[in-house]
Amino acid sequence: MSGQGASGFAGLPLAVEVDYSLDDIIGEGSFAQVFRAWDSGGGMVALKMVRPEDHFDDLPFDRTESDEQEGDDEFSYSLVLQSLQDELKSFQTVGRHPSIVEIVAASEVGDMVVMEMAEIDLYQYIHRHSKFLTLDLIQSWSAQILHGIDHIHKSQIVHMDMKTSNILIRCDGSVCICDFGLACRVEGHKEVKKELVTLWYRPPELIMGCTKYSNSVDMWGLGCIVLEMLLGRPAFQGRNDARCTCTVSRHWNFNSDQLMQIFTLLGTPEEHEYLQSMSCYRHFNFWPIFPRKLEQSIQASLLVIGGRKNASAVLCEVEAWMQLLTSCLQFNPERRVSARQTLACRIFSSVPQADESDDSPKEEGSRNLCARLSGMPRRSSHGGSRFQTSACLQAQVPSASPNQNV
Repeated sequence: MSGQGASGFAGLPLAVEVDYSLDDIIGEGSFAQVFRAWDSGGGMVALKMVRPEDHFDDLPFDRTESDEQEGDDEFSYSLVLQSLQDELKSFQTVGRHPSIVEIVAASEVGDMVVMEMAEIDLYQYIHRHSKFLTLDLIQSWSAQILHGIDHIHKSQIVHMDMKTSNILIRCDGSVCICDFGLACRVEGHKEVKKELVTLWYRPPELIMGCTKYSNSVDMWGLGCIVLEMLLGRPAFQGRNDARCTCTVSRHWNFNSDQLMQIFTLLGTPEEHEYLQSMSCYRHFNFWPIFPRKLEQSIQASLLVIGGRKNASAVLCEVEAWMQLLTSCLQFNPERRVSARQTLACRIFSSVPQADESDDSPKEEGSRNLCARLSGMPRRSSHGGSRFQTSACLQAQVPSASPNQNV
């Protein structure tokens, strides 16, 4: 490669565009495009490139109050480049791990990033192939994601965007966390200064107006991901148009429909003093008391996924899954347990503890998944080898919560 021996941004191997043969676009947003590409050795990679600088000249910018508070004038090329550079720094801080997408190389200034290729993201897989999700596979993937979150949190980094579209499925059936575009360093707690976390995965303390957050926001996201795999759909699908319209500046994250969907499934919290301490309390204190329905929903899903008729066996599994979900889906973030503690839940007792360099054979469910992915349409690549071409459409474009632009 022409960049061999040199360094890219943040000490990564140098990526030079001429060293890669670009194929079709597999994902794009307002600020970047992602291409399927082949390196000089014929290996398939995902190559993310920031759009040219002149693309940003006439780009409409929807200002929000949080933008005004932070002093952002417009969305410029330099701002987008800074965001991507920050993401690369977060990747470097966290370091390599089997449950985190691998960054292969980057350009000198970070406007081009080369990443490992994945088959599909978890959101798409659930949407298209939920009938193939077995309990063993859900169990294995949940454990792998938790190991990734634990590794991230050890570096005092919070991912801030844990959702199924940011979980990639490799062709070997393993999963990894991607998109650190919203990640930030948090030592203990950090002040809320703007809209945070994609709406459907936003934890209730942010919605209700809590002024500080911690790495527990990632654990709520993990609980939503597990729920989505079990239910076959996102559990809390709030409407974007239900945002707070009051004049209180710190109600950036409030969304009445999202909070009501959480209350409807998990029940109204019994911690009245905690609720009253939230700055958005007046927006929901007149709501009726919602009964908890989570256990019934999980039991119904397990009957479908497991295909069991034995009620006692299903009840036993419901209890094991509920232990996991309850540890993550606590209304009070101080009561959510860490990723490391969550791995001790009974549901993972049969899952081998992953080593950070683990290349052990995958479970039977993952092998069956590999077989399905191998049956997808293929095409010939450069050099005569054959590679999978079903790639994640969203995985490599930085995502943001509704009304966020970075």
